[in-house]
Amino acid sequence: MAQKTVILHIGGPKVASTYIQRLLVLNPAALASAGAIHPVVDETPGMPGNGKLIPMVLNGAPQTVFRRFFPEVDIAAIDPADFVQRLVHRNLERADTVILSGENFRPHHAAPLKALLPRDVEVKIVLLGRRQDSWLQSYYTQTLKHRLLSGSISEFMAGPWHSGSDTHFWPDWHQHHLAWRAVYGQCTTLIYDEIRADLFGRFLAAAGLTVTAPITDLPPQNTSLSLFETALLQNLAPDLPLEAFLARRKAAMRVAREFPENPAKYDLLSEKNRAGLQRRFAASNNALLAALGSEASRPHLAIRSSAPGYVDPDEVLQTEAYRRFTARVEDKLAQG
Repeated sequence: MAQKTVILHIGGPKVASTYIQRLLVLNPAALASAGAIHPVVDETPGMPGNGKLIPMVLNGAPQTVFRRFFPEVDIAAIDPADFVQRLVHRNLERADTVILSGENFRPHHAAPLKALLPRDVEVKIVLLGRRQDSWLQSYYTQTLKHRLLSGSISEFMAGPWHSGSDTHFWPDWHQHHLAWRAVYGQCTTLIYDEIRADLFGRFLAAAGLTVTAPITDLPPQNTSLSLFETALLQNLAPDLPLEAFLARRKAAMRVAREFPENPAKYDLLSEKNRAGLQRRFAASNNALLAALGSEASRPHLAIRSSAPGYVDPDEVLQTEAYRRFTARVEDKLAQG
């Protein structure tokens, strides 16, 4: 009888997790050729990441964005043991390998999740990490876009962003690697910038899956905020009603394409911000590289001291182009 296996992709967020999840959904035949299945969650069949609910179910509370998109799902009413039984145990009767993928796992989820998994299965943990200066800007604009924060990236770094919180993710990849390895005996950690040319292929290899059927790929999607959109959203009043916030975000997205002076690629981290990231994460990154025995990965995890595309958001607010942009956004809102 073949060994039953659970592959647990634990993220992190803003490290191509959604891309991997969409390909898992798009390629059931390819996964089946490797004896694997990526099951659909009954409560959220349209959501790609079937492991997204696990941390929330373990916590007994939904995340803010999830509550907005799935208000009908009562996370507190879902029994963790029953949920894992439906997602894992039953599907192991249909396939040798079950793949779970979610990006919001924390180290403290490792042990309670293991207690719910079948005892006789092999569990493979796959974690993707990313250089923190690159990661932070992507994470910041994402949380800004969903109105999980307001204010500048400097205010975010000085304020709510801290280790141990379920509200905001802490990108200490070594900490995550050690925590999951301590519970499961192993954790395969990949560095995003090192594998980005073949993300899905490297993910499958890390999971130990040999796929023999063709794989359907997806074109890259750009969901990032342009500079003017970021400047506008971070300066909206924190008490602005959600409906008004979403209307401005939608209008700004439409107007952004009309302004060639509005860069899609830019850097929000000052040299001071970057020095702070180096103090927080350089030693941990070095420890991770030593644990992985991967000196070749060092350039892909080295936080940069400066970036040529840096812009001061406060200075952007004073430009004529930005003033015209905000006026155009107001026009769009007035038009309905």
